[in-house]
Amino acid sequence: MRLFLGYILILINLCVSTYASPHTLSVAVASNLSKAVDEIDNVFESLNPDVKIKKIVGSTGQLVAQIEHEAPVDVLLSADYSFVDQLIQSKRADSNKVCPFTHGVLVLWSMDSDLALKDLKSSLLETKVLRIAIANPKNAPFGKAAHQVIKNLKLTDVLNPKIVTAESIAQAAQFVQSGNAQLGFIALSSIRALTLKEQGRWLVVSDELYEPLEQTAVVLNKTVFPKDAEKYVLFLKADLAQTILAKYGYKN
Repeated sequence: MRLFLGYILILINLCVSTYASPHTLSVAVASNLSKAVDEIDNVFESLNPDVKIKKIVGSTGQLVAQIEHEAPVDVLLSADYSFVDQLIQSKRADSNKVCPFTHGVLVLWSMDSDLALKDLKSSLLETKVLRIAIANPKNAPFGKAAHQVIKNLKLTDVLNPKIVTAESIAQAAQFVQSGNAQLGFIALSSIRALTLKEQGRWLVVSDELYEPLEQTAVVLNKTVFPKDAEKYVLFLKADLAQTILAKYGYKN
């Protein structure tokens, strides 16, 4: 009987320890959201101690390519809806598990103190501007938005020789920070993540010049933890998460 009871206790302990151990939710995050998501994840984990978030950062197009090559991802946070729709069309996501949660803001940014940045068009045409950093429009929605702005301003032919293409919005910001580009089209959230000394100067681009950068979350069909994935996506709409997003310059 003692042996039997001992065996039962071992099984109970194994079950309890297995249940208590936090499991990992893999979340693929568009570069512009990275810093804000760090804060959101900390709050989410404090409220859900049985879940740990593993963040994978890159341009949305790069992340989608990884998912299409069977990368083990539970949730995608995309910089726009178009890439989410691509996953729905390829049957890797369900339209019923899509959650738009905020909008990104495009800015023209500079670390060059000699540039006045009085208005968008004159800043882009400034003679001392030799390079303008833009994320690859094929992979990065903010890069696509930047090209739409230039096209709508009818400056494509003039500015094309000056454009330096980055792999992601984060790399575009690095080009500006390093001085390799005098101007860069990046996310306002990227600037808000910097210290005041590092922020330089920027102009918010009118959202009439580009298609909405609707930050969109989606649960992937192959998620191992569907309930936790759905809980995480819904949390992005909660007041706690929305307050953090607003701090980084996102808007509804």
